[in-house]
Amino acid sequence: MGDDPISNIDPFGLCDKKKCTAARALVASLGQQLSTAGSAATWTGIGLVTASGIGAIFAPEAAPAEVAGAEGGAGLIEVGGTASRIGSTLTGYASGGALGAAKAFGASYILGKINKAAAGLGASSGVSKSSSAAVGGLLDQSTDGILEMEAACGVN
Repeated sequence: MGDDPISNIDPFGLCDKKKCTAARALVASLGQQLSTAGSAATWTGIGLVTASGIGAIFAPEAAPAEVAGAEGGAGLIEVGGTASRIGSTLTGYASGGALGAAKAFGASYILGKINKAAAGLGASSGVSKSSSAAVGGLLDQSTDGILEMEAACGVN
């Protein structure tokens, strides 16, 4: 303590804990948003595949449209599942539930998975540019959030 200005301002070091808590909350929030967006995309895909199947039964003459709908639905299911898994991983990482696994594999493993998913997001058929941009934006923010959390919390 004494003449140390830092000790006079924050003698218990609580400011760092608040920064860490805020960074964890940001990553958890982004994880929940990704999980929600992924779930919505998955269910939309399931609806498209189902509607295409029903259409094929009752209106076989519209087969080209039904095939396109089924392909689009399958693409949404794939992207939705990936976004949901990444969202769940982020939420677990932020809350500390997966901290042991994150330390074992390293945060760079998680960041690599996020960046790989972001790069391949638009490759799936049936995913609109706006949906790709929205989920891609969340993935970009998640990468930044993890880096911020590591800096604030001292996670290596």
